[in-house]
Amino acid sequence: MKKLELKHVSATDQVADLLTKVLPCALFYQFLSKLGAYDVYTPAYGVNLIPSIFQSLKVYLESYIPSLLEETRVELSSCFEFISDAPSYKIQRIVAAGGSELYYVDVDCSSKESSGTNNDYKPRNGDIYILSSIKPEAVEDFRRYDMDFCMVLVSEVTVDDVFLRGFRVKASKHINKEKNFTGYRNAIFLTNIMTNMRIWRSLHFNTGINSNFSVIESVLHPVSLGNMTCNVCSLERDCLFLKLPEEIVSIGLNESQIQAVKSALSTLSCRHSHFVKLIWGPPGTGKTKTVCGILWAFMHMKCRILTCAPTNIAVANVCSRLICLVKEFHENNMVDSSFSLADIVLFGSKDRMNIDDELQVVFLEHRLEQLLDCFSLMSGWKHRISVMIDFLEDCTLQYESYLEKRSGEDGENLFLDFIRKQFNLVASPLEASLKILCIHLPRSCLSKADYRTIHDVISLLENLRHLIFKDDSRNYEMQAIFFRGYRNAESSIVQNDFIACELRLSARTQLEETKRDCLKLLKSLKSTLRLPYGVSESWIKRFCLDNASLIFCTASSAFLLHFVEMDPIDVLIVDEAAQLRESETIIPLRLNGIKHAVLVGDEIQQRSMVKSQVCKLAGFGLSLFERLVSLGYPKDLLKIQYRMNPAISLFPNVNFYGKQILDGLNVRDFEYGKHCSGLLFGSYAFVNITDGREEFDDIGRSIKNMIEVAIGPLSNQLKGSLSNTLAAPASTNNDMERSKGNLSTFT
Repeated sequence: MKKLELKHVSATDQVADLLTKVLPCALFYQFLSKLGAYDVYTPAYGVNLIPSIFQSLKVYLESYIPSLLEETRVELSSCFEFISDAPSYKIQRIVAAGGSELYYVDVDCSSKESSGTNNDYKPRNGDIYILSSIKPEAVEDFRRYDMDFCMVLVSEVTVDDVFLRGFRVKASKHINKEKNFTGYRNAIFLTNIMTNMRIWRSLHFNTGINSNFSVIESVLHPVSLGNMTCNVCSLERDCLFLKLPEEIVSIGLNESQIQAVKSALSTLSCRHSHFVKLIWGPPGTGKTKTVCGILWAFMHMKCRILTCAPTNIAVANVCSRLICLVKEFHENNMVDSSFSLADIVLFGSKDRMNIDDELQVVFLEHRLEQLLDCFSLMSGWKHRISVMIDFLEDCTLQYESYLEKRSGEDGENLFLDFIRKQFNLVASPLEASLKILCIHLPRSCLSKADYRTIHDVISLLENLRHLIFKDDSRNYEMQAIFFRGYRNAESSIVQNDFIACELRLSARTQLEETKRDCLKLLKSLKSTLRLPYGVSESWIKRFCLDNASLIFCTASSAFLLHFVEMDPIDVLIVDEAAQLRESETIIPLRLNGIKHAVLVGDEIQQRSMVKSQVCKLAGFGLSLFERLVSLGYPKDLLKIQYRMNPAISLFPNVNFYGKQILDGLNVRDFEYGKHCSGLLFGSYAFVNITDGREEFDDIGRSIKNMIEVAIGPLSNQLKGSLSNTLAAPASTNNDMERSKGNLSTFT
């Protein structure tokens, strides 16, 4: 196997290497836990070319280890170039955590002395920080001032209040209690290596995660690429296609999209082989829409599906589209109550997913909060039903307590006031609990009868509220209906009141019947509803994941599912699969039960970012999607694009997609492209930015080139018709203004 060696390391990287330690693969876990200071000028562990085919599972997994080590080392090294702008916090205290080189570190995020151009960063598990006596302005400061420092890996983050955060960390060396506990004053953020840690564990056996290699073994050395279907299941598959849900057709899939859905469905009908299906979706061809169609079809087949993507935003986008689809079908009465949003679970970083009200309904963290209260022993659904039953049957004791608190008061409507206040006090929490059950409990946890009963109870409670709060409600009527002690005097009170006409008797009868029906349903619900109460948050989390039909998360976050006791997942779907490194795809592929995978992407577009040039040459950034395509693996092409004006789509279609892409009717309409006529540079142009400089963002995560950003608005100035099609990000406006002076060559 050919070995790649790094021939040159920049001066900056050489200095940064003083702070990193590259170890053989067998010691990588210790490398993450104990980061020392060693003089390493070039990578100590050679990076090999990653092959396209593999002779064994062991060879496959080990092929990615050297590149993972080197990429982690370079990620750490690159962070030091921008260390002066890195988020940093003032250390309040350091306390030993009871283990070898384990400590608790408290930092004050509100301190004016805290610095960094992006101090809004929220610490996470897997973060690496440097604890030092001073805040360095450059990496050279570590040597220049003989600075005492320690590198730590965050394993737990707690928030005591709004400003104070606590870390549980593993240190790269022993922290002297007498000297360093008070000497370390600054915690400087470097990077987060959680994903790399998860990849590392997925590349090894016996690391505590599931060992399902069925799908992985099927793509080590793919053979017989001409026939990617199972002949044994062909008849069953043909019958399955005849039962394709009507809703799939109603969402407006074109012929190539429907064919892609059928191709994905063909995997599940097979119990004899393990398949990976590729769906090739160039820009604007409706990849997300097709994925939603596949998910909807799988859901009708009673499957458990895991949908992953490289980023939180990409995952949230697919989930959001599916939510809209489910709501549309329900609004049009196109589905029964056998499936709802409660069958969908989305989890990951709330901030990075930009969770809004729509996504919050299926977001696991929000669902846990709702169900934790609903399943509480002292205030949960069962307790609230019991309280409501007691109130409707006899509220004598409650009324007596009410009178004691209002002793000395006199009024004709005391009981009416009591009934109204007490009803709201009891009914509102119950209604909230019942609605939570309807929204957040998967349909498999509720029988259709219980589901209808819950909705009937909610409706009856609303009717009761309306009748109790009517303006013409009378005190004695409420006493007669709700207060047992007044029922004997009911007839005389009514007869002596000349207003007690047939209309009032009818209203009273309606209230009595509504109360009786509500009481009956509540007792039935209490006895038939088989739901937990008095359970922990971890139990509820497992309950939600175990009962969900569709689970959404990033490929990295799928690592957490390895430690959840739940029913197996049947199929893995990866959106934007061509932008996901194959080594990271292994994380979800190893989950128990996964028999097939559907990869949706476009290998023509940019690969995932790899910082190490050596790792790029080795193929570490290559996706499973692209590797299979390079081997001639068949893929279903989405052939119609609905995004670009034909004058623009012509270039990529001819140069990258072999003239296989057709333009949709919408983009061929004259109105769609009227703003693109008479452009100064034609339909598209390539501008050579000679003076541009790539630089990292505020915390060294992404690369930007402000000169390139400034080109868009300047093009608008040259041709105003593009004012609605090109715009600079709002966050970069200041940098863009400074960059315009460097663009005289083009203006």
